[in-house]
Amino acid sequence: MLFLWVGAGLLALIVFVGRVSGPGRPGVPAWLALRGPWQPMNHPLQPGDPILQVPGPLPDPLAGLAPSPLNAFLKPGLTPREQTDIIGQLLLDYWSNLHSLPTGTWEETCAALAGENAKQIAFVERGHPALARDAFRPAADAPGIHIHVISASGGMFQLIHDGPDHKPFTDDDQIRNFPEDLEF
Repeated sequence: MLFLWVGAGLLALIVFVGRVSGPGRPGVPAWLALRGPWQPMNHPLQPGDPILQVPGPLPDPLAGLAPSPLNAFLKPGLTPREQTDIIGQLLLDYWSNLHSLPTGTWEETCAALAGENAKQIAFVERGHPALARDAFRPAADAPGIHIHVISASGGMFQLIHDGPDHKPFTDDDQIRNFPEDLEF
């Protein structure tokens, strides 16, 4: 027991000597100059340092959404081909279940996809972020994808990607036929 008391006293003396003499003073071994959690740190970074300007993580666009085949469409970095693949598959699933494609205004199409159809099957939730003001869009400022139904009962349609100018029905639009060999 005496040994423990002597050891604790010796350790307290070493810490005291290290605190009084401070780091960088002659004759103080490096292990005595170690800082403890009770001492403030003098950090070399300044408030305007660029390393402190790094943004935090980006919010997940899929957070809080119910499971939907349209959620994959919201992932950043997809090519127009990948985007039209996702929308095309959604519409093919609709056609497979209802033997018809949604037609009418954009609002009527969104309503049909959300369950206002003959079998009341919801393929997407009402108000899904990809169902933008006038087209499928992965983000508000992204090019849209418009549906052109050729044959509702035959399951033939085109998807028209707005292209780099973000304007519908211009020369830079990319058009995908479903089925791929569709000609008219």
